[in-house]
Amino acid sequence: MTHGSAFGLAPPREPGGKFPLSEESRAARCWCTSYVTFSFWYLAQNIPQNYQLIYEKLKVDAHGTELFFVIQSAYFMTLFEWNYGAKYDETNATVCLLWVSGWGDTSAVAESRWRNVTKTLVNFFRELQPFTEYGPAAGITVSQHMAIRMPRSLTEGQGGVGANPQGSNQGS
Repeated sequence: MTHGSAFGLAPPREPGGKFPLSEESRAARCWCTSYVTFSFWYLAQNIPQNYQLIYEKLKVDAHGTELFFVIQSAYFMTLFEWNYGAKYDETNATVCLLWVSGWGDTSAVAESRWRNVTKTLVNFFRELQPFTEYGPAAGITVSQHMAIRMPRSLTEGQGGVGANPQGSNQGS
């Protein structure tokens, strides 16, 4: 499930730290960089270990490219919380920011490398087997969780879209 993306003509930048760019890429004159924030469809699957499994399967060895997974905590607000203006906790899931960059001496080279590594990623995710090894594809989806219109205490144990079958919307 994609939550947002961006594109820029600069190296990847993380507000809280620095990416470990290769020595060669640090001297690059031109960059094409994009990122996408994504999560698993089912709320219970959004744990750091599942993103680590994907990262370990992903092998991209292409000269002139950089690829980073930034696994971070997230909070998916319910419609009730949005309307009420408060949330239950600081985090209830994990998401991944996937940064992809191409670099080189000219903008054409940087864009070409970025485009090629992006195609590799699209093919990787297209061919990725169903997410059964990442936990059961059951329970409440992120979309269903975000559509909850009533407080958790009123929906627990009642089943249906507004209730979480595990009895809690908080992640571990």
